[in-house]
Amino acid sequence: MNHHGEIYKYVGDEVIITWPEKKGARDANAVRVYQAIRRALVRKTDQYELKYGFFPVFRCGLHFGPVVVGEMGLTRQEIAFSGDVMNTAARIQSECRPRNETFLVSGEALDRIGSLPAHDFTITSQGAVPLRGKSREVAILALR
Repeated sequence: MNHHGEIYKYVGDEVIITWPEKKGARDANAVRVYQAIRRALVRKTDQYELKYGFFPVFRCGLHFGPVVVGEMGLTRQEIAFSGDVMNTAARIQSECRPRNETFLVSGEALDRIGSLPAHDFTITSQGAVPLRGKSREVAILALR
């Protein structure tokens, strides 16, 4: 992957991509991978529409933080990532559809990444949002 991320897992039609924090923040890799995936899908618009009759909607939620990594399972072992950051990223992504957005980022993640070139993204605050399973609201921003 050009943006130094690692595909951790496919879950249905979802892809979970992870980075060590410094690599994800450096050059906004964790944000720019969204652009790269989106461009790759757009290049194949005609193929998707011909074969499936529609173009897939791609939604992304981004959050930064520590994860717990462990080996799980007795008969079928796998490396599993768990922790609050995984849950929070999933909850942020679930806010995309009701807000008619395709890319939502926590304020904490954007703080760690730093500034983005203005010509690359328009940033719109979505406010502090209550997320299921969270005791406090999370600041969320839409990137377009």
